[in-house]
Amino acid sequence: MARVHVLFRSVDLSMRIRLSFKKKCMHLICLDVEDTPEEAKNGGAYALSLCKEIDDAATGANSAAPAAELTEERVKAIVVDFEKRHGLQLFYLGLRV
Repeated sequence: MARVHVLFRSVDLSMRIRLSFKKKCMHLICLDVEDTPEEAKNGGAYALSLCKEIDDAATGANSAAPAAELTEERVKAIVVDFEKRHGLQLFYLGLRV
């Protein structure tokens, strides 16, 4: 009986997760960093800076532009601009789940 109960809870949780992500986009951004302390420090600073820029775009903070949905095109534009300003090459993929 306990097994059936656990299975039911697992299926219920799985269904809730699918419903909560309905019509959502997941943004996957890869920043390649060498495995050294200095590169990890720099990579962490770049990642934090990019996350702040994406968050600002979503909330409208630090910008005259109003907050807007983070569409694949909008995030890609932020990533491309970030790459140009910092001389980096990132991998970006927008997934609809």
